Amino acid sequence: MGQAEAALERLGSANRGLQAEIMERQSQEDWQAERALFRAMIEQVQDYLYVKDLQGRFVIVNPAVAADFGCEPDDVVGRTDFDFHPKELAVQFHRDEQKIIDSEEPMIAREEFVITPNGNKKWVSTSKQPLRDNSGRVIGIVGIARDITDRKKAEEQVHFMAHHDVLSGLPNRVRLMDRLTKALHRAQRRGSRVVVIFVDLDNFKDVNDSLGHHAGDVVLRTVAKRMVGCIRATDTVARFGGDEFVILLDDAAKKVTAAVVEKIRTRISEPIIVDDHTFHITCSMGVASYPADGTNAEVLLSNADAAMYRAKANGRDRVQTYAIEMTLAAEEKQRLQEGMRAALERNEFTLQFQPQFDIETGQVLAVEALARWNHADLGPINPSKFIPIAEESGLIVRLGDWVLREACRQCKAWHDSGLPPVRICVNVSARQFRETKWVGRVRKALLETGLEPQYLELELTESMLMHDVPQAVATMRKLQAIGVQFAIDDFGTGYSSLSALKTFPVARLKLDGSFVRNLPQDDDDMGIATAVLSLGRRLKMDVVAEGVETADQLGFLRDHKCEAAQGFLFSPPLDACALEDMMRAGNRQGKLTER
Repeated sequence: MGQAEAALERLGSANRGLQAEIMERQSQEDWQAERALFRAMIEQVQDYLYVKDLQGRFVIVNPAVAADFGCEPDDVVGRTDFDFHPKELAVQFHRDEQKIIDSEEPMIAREEFVITPNGNKKWVSTSKQPLRDNSGRVIGIVGIARDITDRKKAEEQVHFMAHHDVLSGLPNRVRLMDRLTKALHRAQRRGSRVVVIFVDLDNFKDVNDSLGHHAGDVVLRTVAKRMVGCIRATDTVARFGGDEFVILLDDAAKKVTAAVVEKIRTRISEPIIVDDHTFHITCSMGVASYPADGTNAEVLLSNADAAMYRAKANGRDRVQTYAIEMTLAAEEKQRLQEGMRAALERNEFTLQFQPQFDIETGQVLAVEALARWNHADLGPINPSKFIPIAEESGLIVRLGDWVLREACRQCKAWHDSGLPPVRICVNVSARQFRETKWVGRVRKALLETGLEPQYLELELTESMLMHDVPQAVATMRKLQAIGVQFAIDDFGTGYSSLSALKTFPVARLKLDGSFVRNLPQDDDDMGIATAVLSLGRRLKMDVVAEGVETADQLGFLRDHKCEAAQGFLFSPPLDACALEDMMRAGNRQGKLTER
């Protein structure tokens, strides 16, 4: 190679080196510019923006995050939530982020209430998603959160105003009706008492007329505060309108009601000072209670209101209990109790039978025996009336023994007539179950009627069993030893200990009709029904759904693997002959299996 060529080669090499150096410098400048742009961007974002590595350490944070932590962004890098937040909150953040990393699925717009390290309380809407490298591998978490405290406060204010009285801050009529309706549903399931007290201030118009509406408002707020101080946390004081208030006592015994009423009346009558003027306000009060004076919210309020007006008519500053229905109910109760004693002597009671069907096959699995009473003078008496009276008077023991013997006799007769063998289900009262000789009377009924014990199923309630768990188990074991089966009736309406439940020799759970009624529209009832069915499977107990009346209810139960059902969709309670005809005809299967 000549000198000229060598020189050109050296020049070309130098040029290429210079170009590479220029390109590298340009690349570094571009990278620095991009980094500066990225930093400027995250610094100007007012929302909380951050990046964490797989160990939960902050890699990048914007000033909004650092400000809540009370430090500069560089001071946050390399640290974790455990360095800034209470342990419980930090654990929750870590758990959520590990779930995102493991599932590689984002968490979008979760609303969370947080207390920042500087003590501020706020609501944030948080979104987090996995951070991936160029190969798609998850290497961390990207998070962004927005302060939504103002929005949440506005929503809470709107909700509060829709359900509360602006002047007094008490629940308004809408809120009262909602709480009263829910209290009545609970009372219906528990067999408890709900009390409604209608309160009207006496001569309140005189306050407004003498000192104006400002004074009236002060009086109303004072009275409201005093009444709230007289009730339990579970009770409600609502402003019904004007100078009328309604007090709701949930699950209140008569002594509690009397004490609350007197305390309220006394507190309201204490002096109220407004602009150097002293007022003495009295009130008239009307009291109505569930179930004695009404079974729904509207009737109870109407009856309490009527009682309040009677108190005013009797001179004001007094309490009037809604006595008309209570008097009639007491008279009817006494009449029915005496009639029941005579009916047991004259054999006026009869049995009807409601079949229980296998949901998949449509076959009759069992038949529930139901007592019916056709009063000689009053005609048919609803069981919801005479059963409670029988329990209170102790006549339930005699009635229960008669039902047991008659049910066993009829079941044996069906078997002897050639019908496919079915179980007979008999409800047992708490009074019967606790009788020391009850086991012997069950054995005697089986022996006298000739019914094989495995075809007798005794239905017990949760509350009955939980009264004395060891005694209940011992009693059940004695009858289980001879083949008698057990079911828990109205399951879900009582208070069960699951640890106790598993010790009972129970073959079936009966899902109470109150949880079936609104299937599949009501989310709460769907959740309860699903939970009971799941519990039954886990405990190896079949579940029988009560009160099935629609195809939609049946569809839900079938889809969730409920074993059996009874209700008017299949058959109402029938007399023995009608049920026998139905079982011989075998015409129910088609209706059951249709969707």
